[in-house]
Amino acid sequence: MEFTFPNYYKEFSCIAGSCPDTCCAGWQIVIDNKTLKKYQHFKGPFHNRLHNDIDWKEHVFRQYN
Repeated sequence: MEFTFPNYYKEFSCIAGSCPDTCCAGWQIVIDNKTLKKYQHFKGPFHNRLHNDIDWKEHVFRQYN
């Protein structure tokens, strides 16, 4: 996998809801294999939501509008 990032990456700090731009809109959050395995066996009240919000084939969190 190739990673590309801007030269100011190390100094960048997201300001979340205060941001006037949407540069991160549409980004997929990739789940590494170790974490994916942990999520497969997750128990508790958050279990159903977690399992429904993961694209298990692509190893990413699903995005909703």
